[in-house]
Amino acid sequence: LLFEHTELRDRILHARVHIEELLGGSLDQVRRDASVRDLKVHLEHSRKLLETHAAKENHFLAEMRQHLKKTFKRKEKQR
Repeated sequence: LLFEHTELRDRILHARVHIEELLGGSLDQVRRDASVRDLKVHLEHSRKLLETHAAKENHFLAEMRQHLKKTFKRKEKQR
């Protein structure tokens, strides 16, 4: 999961750089249109990766919560 954090941060940075390039106004219309399409694809893929990552984290945290509850109950019974 930690490696995914790095990948997601890198994808966000790439998108920001791409947006700055588009806002800079240095591209001709054809390159600008192509760049916008590329950015949309990049952002859509990033969104899907983020959703998948969040689902994994939620699953992991739910399992951790269950494990901690069981451990706490066992320790309470031992007292």
